[in-house]
Amino acid sequence: MLKQATLAAVVLLTAMTAQSAFAGADCPANPKDQWLSELDMQKKIVNDYGWVIYKFKTDDECYEVYGMAPKEEVKPADAAAPAADAATPAVAPEMVKVEAYFNTATGEVVKKEMD
Repeated sequence: MLKQATLAAVVLLTAMTAQSAFAGADCPANPKDQWLSELDMQKKIVNDYGWVIYKFKTDDECYEVYGMAPKEEVKPADAAAPAADAATPAVAPEMVKVEAYFNTATGEVVKKEMD
């Protein structure tokens, strides 16, 4: 019985710690008419940041995203760089889990955690 109570306490404590480890972000309060639409925000996350979105939701004044992101930051393509040869296969970047909060009006990252 004591083992079960100890195990239950450990599981509960672990769950509470994991939940509080990445609490919500403090996003600025933007008027709703200034918010990027959810579709525009999702396009920005995928095209500008190079992320894969698994879950997208609104959390108070933030857009909250769970997904995968390149381990190294995606940089815009260099216009002076030579184009890749069509015969050379592209190499996908290494991806890691990401949880992030975005400003609803500007689309800027307010807070993020990558595993």
